[in-house]
Amino acid sequence: MNFIKKLSHKFYFKFKGDIVLTVSFFLCLITVIFIKSSFKEYVTEYINYSVLSLLFCFMLSVAGFSKYGLLKRIANTVLSKTKTARIAGLFIILLTFIASMFLTNDVALITLIPICLIIFKEAHNQSQLIKIISLQTIGANLGSILTPFGNPQNIFLYSYYNLNFLDFVKITIIPTTIGLLLLLLSTLLIVPKEITPPRERKSPFAKKKTLFYGLMFIISLMPIFHIWHYLISFFIIIILTLIYDRGIFRKIDYGLLLTFICFFIFIGNIQKVYFIHNVIKECLNSSVKVYLTGLGLSQIISNVPCAILLANWTMDAKALILGVNVGGLGSLIASLANVISYNYFKNFRKSQKNHYIRYFCFINCIYLLCVLVLVYLIQFKK
Repeated sequence: MNFIKKLSHKFYFKFKGDIVLTVSFFLCLITVIFIKSSFKEYVTEYINYSVLSLLFCFMLSVAGFSKYGLLKRIANTVLSKTKTARIAGLFIILLTFIASMFLTNDVALITLIPICLIIFKEAHNQSQLIKIISLQTIGANLGSILTPFGNPQNIFLYSYYNLNFLDFVKITIIPTTIGLLLLLLSTLLIVPKEITPPRERKSPFAKKKTLFYGLMFIISLMPIFHIWHYLISFFIIIILTLIYDRGIFRKIDYGLLLTFICFFIFIGNIQKVYFIHNVIKECLNSSVKVYLTGLGLSQIISNVPCAILLANWTMDAKALILGVNVGGLGSLIASLANVISYNYFKNFRKSQKNHYIRYFCFINCIYLLCVLVLVYLIQFKK
């Protein structure tokens, strides 16, 4: 009885704190009630098990990197040598940009924003913190565009369209490069005040376990490169982790997996509604429309559910990948990464949360406009 009570409390707080999960659950529930589908359809047709498996494997290996301090050790070592706020900001933004390509945008921010807060708190230079965290979040969203495993929507789209790695990177290299150049220019906004470097501290770092999760990460990549079936990676990783570090299963974001399942069921059901089917098809009848619809809808419902929703109505992988990834810029809810950084700042300095939202949305909209236009001119205006 106590176990059920604890579990229900855990799910309550998870739903309360995760707006995307909450919305996906109620959308799923409404369609299940009003649209008739069989249990067999839910289990065998609607849910994409390869995406869930790949996502789970990546989350497990990345949770190990985060738990055993690889990024923290790198960041603390280098930041202890910095002399100015601009250099410290540039390093933390670029590290977030690069880390998000391999560890996902969410994990890069969860690991590196606390380090950023410590640096500027100890350096008594918090005036530029809003600026740096906003750019750090933009860096995470832009860096994660490059690889199929940089963010959840890429994992889904890569698997859904059965792409190969090089073809995927050919699509995403343009917005990633544009983003990097804009980030380098944006660091000029950081005032180069001298700071007192934080004391170099030996953050926890377990070499053997980090190597183990490096192996897990490589195994997770095998289905991405079409070397073997996704279930082989799934069972190898489950078995090895149960033997070597079963506690890491508590670090997985099961809410994200549940979000995917809810949206799979929701989309499977609404495909049966003729009117909705026709409206969405009309919005996606050209590459430019797919690009702009993915980008615009991401501002309202976030880019992960947007990718799952629109993929069922278009085979234009390139336009949709570009749309939902560029669409991570802009509004506060356009990407889950945006919500993560906001929550960190709100908990650190609640009195300035409105100032943060205003600045964050302002600079994100500037980035959105710049990247939107440049990607359109390079990729679609031919």
